[in-house]
This record gives sequence, structure tokens and C-alpha cells, in this order.
Amino acid sequence: MISEASFAKRFTSFWNELLPNAKNYVRLANSVARISTHKPLPTPKRKQNTAFVNILAFNLYHQITNAEQNSIVTFDPGFRNSDELMAATIKSNQYLQRFHEHAQHELPLSNFEWQQTVDIARLLVDRYGYDQDPEIAPSFDGCGFINRAEGDIFIKDTLIEIKSGERSFSLVDFRQVLIYCTLNHFSKRRMDIRSVELFNPRMGILFSDSVDDFARGISSLGAPELFAELESYISSTNFTEISSED
Repeated sequence: MISEASFAKRFTSFWNELLPNAKNYVRLANSVARISTHKPLPTPKRKQNTAFVNILAFNLYHQITNAEQNSIVTFDPGFRNSDELMAATIKSNQYLQRFHEHAQHELPLSNFEWQQTVDIARLLVDRYGYDQDPEIAPSFDGCGFINRAEGDIFIKDTLIEIKSGERSFSLVDFRQVLIYCTLNHFSKRRMDIRSVELFNPRMGILFSDSVDDFARGISSLGAPELFAELESYISSTNFTEISSED
């Protein structure tokens, strides 16, 4: 059993066969189709802390939407010494420990890094605030050799993934979205996902598409057919025989 993130990053030959149009779709998504929402944030000074800042900002956004409290109050200077921030920090540390590819972060955060944390969290609140009744960390049943997974945000009929690195959207990002849509399609509690959206608050870029257009654009198959092909592979393939594939 592996995570959806690991599956999205590996098994290149399978993905190339399933998604023959993927590279062209991603190129278009990063050029003519994406929207600039704001100026990019300044370049981080300690690169090893970027992932932690991104995760902490998302967890603070989660706290705000759960509490339905004003973000300006939450980010009062005294908040840096609060129990709420300590809880979000512990949660962020635990999350990053699951991944070995990230460089070890250094605490405490600098004033610059804390300000970027606040800025990213506020950008998420502004776009996906609690007034839209977001579902944070929507859950998808595991399937085949893929473990149970959690997305980032689900609002009304849109699955939203937050990618806060200093980069454009990647092929792996779109594979991950496809995995979530497939797991959802075969989950016991199926959400009505009609569109997908990727948002990078650090870079100020946004991409969205309907599920049907996303499926056809990346694979030439309709959404149900694409989901069925992916589900068949992860359900019928003996993972022990392919686990060494990169």
C-alpha cells in the first residue's frame, strides 16, 4: 500500500500510457489557461523552511474556517504565543514527518517567515473563507494498493488543491487531482465533484477546469472511462511486482 502522492510521482510508464496528452495539457494550463490572482510573494530566505511555512499556513486557515473567526484577530501579534498556534505547529510537524524528501526545517520561524505564513493563510481565507462553507481535508476511500487519502478543500462541486511551492503547476499535481477524482468516484460516500481547481497562493496563480474537460484534455477519455481505467490498474495490479518502478 502506498500514498496517492507516491503513486503520482512514480510509475512513469503507466502514467504515460494512460495520459498521452498530459504534458501538453500541463503546458497549456501554465500558459494560456491559468489566471494571475496577485503578485508573487517574496522569495524565501531559508528554503528548507518553505514546506513547513506552507503547511502551517494551511493549518491556520483550517483553524480560522473551523472557528469562523476574523483572520485579522487571529493574526494579532500576540497570536505567536497562543495555544492555537502551538497546536497548528505540532500538526504541521507531524505532517511533514511523513515525507522524507523535504529538508529538515528550522524553528523558530523568522519574522519574514511568519509574515509569509500569515500572508498565505489570509490569501486562502480570502479565496476559500468560511462563508463559502468549505470542507477541509475531504476524505476518499482507499482502493487497490492506494491508501485512504485526503484532499485539501471541497466547496460546493469543486475539488481544490493548494500548491504553495515556488513553481508553476506540475504534471504530478494533475496526476494527484486525477487520483482523488478516481477514488471519489469509487468511494462509498461520493462527493459531486464537477470541477477541479489548483491554487498557488505563494506564486499568485490559479487554474480551474471542469472534470469532463480535465479528463479529456489530459487523456482523450471521458471522465467515467478514465476513472475506470485508473481504478482497474490500482485494483488488479500486484503492487509487489511493480513497487520498484520509478
